Amino acid sequence: MIKDTINTWEKIQQVNILIKENQTLLKIHSKNIVALNRFKNQQAIRIKQHFKRVSDGLCDKSHASLDMAKLNSRTYLREIKSVLANFPKSESVSLENTISLLTEGIDNMIQIYDRVETYKEQMEFSKFIVEVGSNDKDPLSHISMKYRNNIQIARELTTRNCLIDQFNRAKIAFSQYSFPFSSYYLENSTFSDSFKAVSSSTVDANEFISQIRSSIDNLNEFIDMDLSTIRVSNTEPSPDQNLLNDQFDSSTHPFFTWDYNDYRIEINKLLSGKEVTLVSDIKQSYYDVVKFSQVYLSIKCNDDEQDIKLQSLLSNFNVVLTHSGKCWYKFNYKIYEMKSFTSSNGLQLIHRYGNLESTNQSYKKLASSKPILSPYSNWKIQLVPIAPHTNTLFNQFSKFSNLSISLYLNGKAIYFSEPIGNEAKRQKDKMSDIIHKEYSNIFIPL
Repeated sequence: MIKDTINTWEKIQQVNILIKENQTLLKIHSKNIVALNRFKNQQAIRIKQHFKRVSDGLCDKSHASLDMAKLNSRTYLREIKSVLANFPKSESVSLENTISLLTEGIDNMIQIYDRVETYKEQMEFSKFIVEVGSNDKDPLSHISMKYRNNIQIARELTTRNCLIDQFNRAKIAFSQYSFPFSSYYLENSTFSDSFKAVSSSTVDANEFISQIRSSIDNLNEFIDMDLSTIRVSNTEPSPDQNLLNDQFDSSTHPFFTWDYNDYRIEINKLLSGKEVTLVSDIKQSYYDVVKFSQVYLSIKCNDDEQDIKLQSLLSNFNVVLTHSGKCWYKFNYKIYEMKSFTSSNGLQLIHRYGNLESTNQSYKKLASSKPILSPYSNWKIQLVPIAPHTNTLFNQFSKFSNLSISLYLNGKAIYFSEPIGNEAKRQKDKMSDIIHKEYSNIFIPL
C-alpha cells in the first residue's frame, strides 16, 4: 500500500514537472507569436511606405526610369520573400501569396505609366507628321539647301526606324507565342535572311517596305507551321518529339492544389460567395513548359460521405476563373515570366461546375486554339449560382466549414517531357542554354 502511494506520488511529481515545462514552452511560443506578428506588421508598414514612394515618383518618368523602378521593386519584394521562406509554412503561404499579388500590382501600375509615356511620344510624333503632311509648301523651303538632304535622310531614317520598331514588336509577340522554341523558328534561313534585310540600312524605301511585308508574312507562316518541321540540325531531332499532351486532374496530378491547411481562409471566402485571388506557384510544378488548352476547378472534401453532398451542392454553380495574363514557365529548373496579354481585366473563363460542355465563348475559343497560356499564374476565382436570386445556396456551405476542403486546378495541357538517357539529357541541357540565351530578359532567379 505504501509502495503504491509512493509510486503514485512520483507520477504526480513527473506530471507537475511536465506541466511546468509545457507552461514554459507555451510562454516562449506566445512570445514568438507576438514577435512574429510584430515583424509582419513592421514589414507591412515598410511595404506600404515603399510602394507610396514608388507610385509618387512614376509621373513623367522616362522608359528607362520606369524599368529601373520595376527592377528595384521586384528586388525589394524578392528579399522579403526570401525572409518569409524561413517562416512556418502555415504563416508563409498566405504572405507569399500577398507578395506575388503586390508584384503584379506594381508591374501593372508601372506599365500604365509606361503606356502614358509612349502615348505622349506618339502624340508628339503624329503632330510632327501632320504638320509636315498638311503643309502645301515644301516644309524644308526655309532651310538652307546644304542641310536639306541631311534632313530628308533623317526623316526617312525616322520612318524606317518606326517600321522596324513595329516589326520588332511583332517578333517579340511571336517569340512569346512560340516559347520556348522560337530560336529554332527564327534561325530558319528564310526568316533570318528576311530579318537581316529588314535590319539593313542600305536598301531603298520601296524595297524596304516589300521586305517588311515579306518578313511579316513569314511570321504568319511560321505560326501555322508544326514544330516538327523545324530541326535543330541534320543529326538532332526536333524538340516536338518531347512535347506530350496530357490530362491534369485531382485524381492523378492536377496543375496545382490549394490545400486546406494552407489556404483555409481563402477557401472559406470562396464558399461564402466572395471572389478570391490565388497564386499557382510554378515552383510546385514537376513538368516543364506547361501550356493549357482547357482548365477547370474542382473542390473536394477529405470525407467521402460529405464530399458526395458537397459535389451535389456545387453542381448549382458556375465557376469563374480569371487568368491575369501573367505566365510562369519552367525549363530545366529555370523559371521565366511572360505577360501574354495586356488587358487589365484578365481572361475570364467560365464553366459549369462538373460540366465542361457548358462554358462561355472565351473558354470554347481557348479550347480550340493552340495552347499558349501557362496554368501557373495569378488567378481570380469565384462561384456564381446558375439560377438567379439563389444566393441562399451559399448558406448551405456552412455545414462543411469544419471539414478539410481543398481546391484543385485541373485541365488539358501540353508539356515538355523529361528525356530518357544520358544523350537525351545532354540535348536538353544544350537546348536549355539556347533558351536561356534567347529569353534571359524574362528569366526569374529563384
